[in-house]
Amino acid sequence: MKSNQPNHSGLLRLGGIAGICAGLCILTFAISSEIKGTLFVNEALSGGSINAWIQNVISNPDFVKYIMILPILGFSFMLVLGYVLYQLIGVSSWQKNLSLVGYIIGVPVVVSAFVAHVSLINQLIQQTTPSAEISTQIEVYTSFAFHRWMVINDYIGPFFIIIVGHSLMGWAAYKANVLPKWMAYWAVFNGSILLINFLHPIFPALAILGLGGPLSMLWLVVCGTILLRKVRIA
Repeated sequence: MKSNQPNHSGLLRLGGIAGICAGLCILTFAISSEIKGTLFVNEALSGGSINAWIQNVISNPDFVKYIMILPILGFSFMLVLGYVLYQLIGVSSWQKNLSLVGYIIGVPVVVSAFVAHVSLINQLIQQTTPSAEISTQIEVYTSFAFHRWMVINDYIGPFFIIIVGHSLMGWAAYKANVLPKWMAYWAVFNGSILLINFLHPIFPALAILGLGGPLSMLWLVVCGTILLRKVRIA
């Protein structure tokens, strides 16, 4: 499928690299952190103890410090991809304009949340040791910070970046012949199931729809691959 922006090889290459890097950075972070037990603590979100998560963090100090670079880079690459698609689409539309607004709002908010999370992790590592008993004060403070971080990463980030950003930009890119139709449907599907997933605190069975997040990271990788393939056509 030939792009309606055939002379934009530089943009296509930049967008392709940004999309692939964004998806791989965040997927690598999520998988690695889940294996180490330093990602999310569902027990804490339901009123349980956060001690296991704290122990995992302070037992892997170097890992948790450096692995946090990946999501910060990943979400930054998303903003680059969003801007590239915005430029490639060319023709003005409310979908691409609103989508760019979603990226501009969502990415800085999420990146700031991860930076704050790095600060929290550094404080935990400095104040506690793996063999030490976690004080009630540290547990309460960490639980509060963790809840705030999870609200951003479970609701604010997905709403602006995936539901508004990816979904609308994917559809606008399809209408401009920059991405194929199935990519637009895939983007809208990811955004739709994540929007329904927002109801999972009321209907716990809907939590499985959180898979829209990882699917969106795969969407980014595929999007980047498509843009790179277009470089040869352009």
